[in-house]
Amino acid sequence: MNKVNKGWTTATRNPFRAVVDLVACLQSGYNAWIERSENADCAFPIRIKNPALNDKRNWQWSWASGGGPGEDFFNATIEDLTRNYSHSFKGGKPKLHKRKKGDTYPFWDHYKAKDGIPYWIPDPAVSRVFVIAHNRSQEPDKRYQRFLMWLWRPLRYIPAKSVLRMPEYTDYTIRIGGITHGYSVQFQIPKKFGWE
Repeated sequence: MNKVNKGWTTATRNPFRAVVDLVACLQSGYNAWIERSENADCAFPIRIKNPALNDKRNWQWSWASGGGPGEDFFNATIEDLTRNYSHSFKGGKPKLHKRKKGDTYPFWDHYKAKDGIPYWIPDPAVSRVFVIAHNRSQEPDKRYQRFLMWLWRPLRYIPAKSVLRMPEYTDYTIRIGGITHGYSVQFQIPKKFGWE
């Protein structure tokens, strides 16, 4: 018996997205189908940042660098640790202490999650999802593939909305079709309105 793989793409709650992913999997030569599965059982589940990492005790010192703390932090806890705390090594053990106001340090400490604590976990609010299951042993059924292509063609014209939030404005984009052969409309709405 050939092994079934449920790791073609990230799981989704949107059945239209699942059909598009299924067509892509079939076009790659896999014998594929759509399954309903538990989110936690998928190879690539819908996931969230691990709430356990909001606790400072679940982080450990990793390395130090000069220049600055950086800008891209995993969450507010790691930002607080990097900007406001420093490590010293006394007796071979690291000791965490809060930086005092006005102190200047040539190095910034960087942290990582303690061993065994994942950065991301399956979203507990999501139970059942659509997932693409496949195996490579058999040639896909051409009739099934033609039916899905017939079904998929009109789905390309369902508008997709994306929202990009910037400090000064919010950018709403509505797209129909693909990136190269599609159309999009953008609306940029400022956060504050003013008159001059």
